[in-house]
Amino acid sequence: VEYEDISYRPVYYGDVDIGLVYNHDVYMELVPDVVEKFEYDDESIIEYFCTVGMEEKHCANKLFSPSEVRLLVPAAANECTTPSDYYWALLDHGYEDGWLLKLNKTFKPELYDVL
Repeated sequence: VEYEDISYRPVYYGDVDIGLVYNHDVYMELVPDVVEKFEYDDESIIEYFCTVGMEEKHCANKLFSPSEVRLLVPAAANECTTPSDYYWALLDHGYEDGWLLKLNKTFKPELYDVL
């Protein structure tokens, strides 16, 4: 069985993979004015998301919300002082410290018959 994991696709901002918090298709859907502003230039859109969008709590992945991290991961409150801190903290701690499990998000893929 193959399925596309909508929660993660590798995306690089400099040398940091931000794929856990950023999905281009989701960002295009949820914040189309930003995408149009940068004329669909992926690098500019990612730069904007990381420098402005995170501070404005833009959602770029339907399985991640900085507000949910703040509420469901008490350790995050000790580490994060700005909205963008929650994105970077999840990238640092998401897998190793089990933060992703605490968000309790699931994705049920659609299965197709393949002959």
